[in-house]
Amino acid sequence: FPVTILLESIKFTLNAENAFPLYSDFQLYFSDSLHKILDSLVVPSQLILPEAPVDANGVIKGSTSKTTIFEMSNARFRKMNKLVRNAIIRGDLKTSSNHSVQIHSSDFIAIKLTSDINLKISKLK
Repeated sequence: FPVTILLESIKFTLNAENAFPLYSDFQLYFSDSLHKILDSLVVPSQLILPEAPVDANGVIKGSTSKTTIFEMSNARFRKMNKLVRNAIIRGDLKTSSNHSVQIHSSDFIAIKLTSDINLKISKLK
């Protein structure tokens, strides 16, 4: 039987764990085939990845974790969906320390991005 499918919303969940002595802001841009930016996902200046704790010598003493949720409405999605061809990720790593920090081979950043799509499906009459 024929149906109509309407996208109601998309929810992106970013789970991040950081064992670097650096923090990060991050942006996901949606662009067309010529890489012209059409929209972005993250609110500007939003801290996505807090830095790991360090001791007085700048050595990592654990990791930090953060979950961030981003939502996109149907109207926003429809405004750009036929034009989007690429997703571009841009991030900056920074330190809040006034001294040197050390990065070791055992330090890591783990990022997992998932999406939940909310659809409305109806049978055509």
